[in-house]
Amino acid sequence: MNLNYSAIETIAAHLEPQLLSRLTDIVARSPDVKTLGDAFTAELVKAGMVDWARMSLTGEESDAEDAASPRHKSRYDLFVRAMTVVENDPPAEVCRRLGCPGRASCLIWLPMMAGPEVIGVLIAASLTPAADPRKNLPALQYLAGMLSLAVQVKQLRLEKETTQRQDAAWNNFVDLLVHELKTSLTTVVSSAGLLKEEKDADELKTRLVQNLGDSVAHLEATISELPNIVRARRRPLRAPEDYTAVGPVLREAAAQVKPLAAKRQQRLTLDCPASLPGVAVGQGQLKQIIVNLLTSATETTPDAGEIRLRAGEAGGAVVVSVSDGGPPIPRERHRELLEPAHWLDVDTRWLPRQRFRVAVAKLLVETYGGQLRLESEKGYGNTFVLRLPLGQTTGQPGGIDRGGE
Repeated sequence: MNLNYSAIETIAAHLEPQLLSRLTDIVARSPDVKTLGDAFTAELVKAGMVDWARMSLTGEESDAEDAASPRHKSRYDLFVRAMTVVENDPPAEVCRRLGCPGRASCLIWLPMMAGPEVIGVLIAASLTPAADPRKNLPALQYLAGMLSLAVQVKQLRLEKETTQRQDAAWNNFVDLLVHELKTSLTTVVSSAGLLKEEKDADELKTRLVQNLGDSVAHLEATISELPNIVRARRRPLRAPEDYTAVGPVLREAAAQVKPLAAKRQQRLTLDCPASLPGVAVGQGQLKQIIVNLLTSATETTPDAGEIRLRAGEAGGAVVVSVSDGGPPIPRERHRELLEPAHWLDVDTRWLPRQRFRVAVAKLLVETYGGQLRLESEKGYGNTFVLRLPLGQTTGQPGGIDRGGE
């Protein structure tokens, strides 16, 4: 059965004023949607309008949704036609799934609406044959509308708070980026000043020139990454129409980083199958992700250590891992490295360049629907694991390169 909502609005005047006052207070004080639903339905029971009540939102993995399945046409109408359903003598199995304390003599299913969409259901029950909840049906329909509006307000507030937290994390990220740029510029300026003053110290000149070169190179790399960071923030980046072959990209990335590893006598090995599915990640972005992680690995791996780049297919994705030979990062500190929101708490001994490169890699891979996680184990160093979404099922040349020299 259904009721015209213009008529329902007049019903509020006939509800007990104290009940409306208590429900309004619950709406105002409840910190989240679950607390709101539990307190609201408990108040209906306390007021004697029903013997038992429960709120369930669509999208939740709840027994209420299982009970309102197409197997029962009336309850199916609740979601399809947004109809209020009164069910006399419901099956015991339905009552059990709903969590109703005992066998109900009558169940009332009241849709909670957001415009034309059903966002949830308010379920009320009578546990005694003598009670007739249908006499309170118009009032219950009104209260279901009141609860629906309150839920929407709570959800909007939660979305706003989430957005604010994300913005705060982004602002923190930008602040660190600015710090990176300023640090490199400061080194360039001070080194240039000293180089100008010292005219005869060849060893000092050599060292200062090296500092200038390193700082300028880092500054250039940082600036070149800014467009990708901005695009990643806007989300989502479109997957390439011609899916990227992983093997060639890994070989190019390894070849680019090998000179850095060679300076410290590090061995960089690549282990990639001859054939892998293409991935739905831009070729340039994928190369940047791998180069960032490999470069970080050269900084954390001791001299003459080994860096391993591996790829394979598992669980419907291409999995790429980058392992260093450095000391394992404690698990409780992984978030400090992976999430910009926690960077303010990072110990000053942490390499700012490492966390910056890792953060850019994480932003890019997640933008394409992939994942990046960190695994650390004593005696095995740290491994960054990438899960890349598949673009196609046909094999792509991957290549095998186990040499590090």
